[in-house]
Amino acid sequence: MATTYLTLVNNVLRELNETELTSSTFSSSRGIQTATKDFVNKSIHDIYNEAGEIPLLHTTKTKSTFTGTQEYSLETDMRKVDWD
Repeated sequence: MATTYLTLVNNVLRELNETELTSSTFSSSRGIQTATKDFVNKSIHDIYNEAGEIPLLHTTKTKSTFTGTQEYSLETDMRKVDWD
């Protein structure tokens, strides 16, 4: 089930019986709307940091290594490397 940040925020706002945001009003939110955006964003980061082994959150890649080479460049979007 793919969803967007805007959809997640609006789902919470709806539960709180608050005015929902649109793509044009998203950046000018105030009060509870801004707090909701912050809470949803923090929740997403908490999930990523605490549950790093969820299959949807990672991909598997291999890197060939060579004798005598001590340092390798890795992709900039890597959050964690499993050396096993």
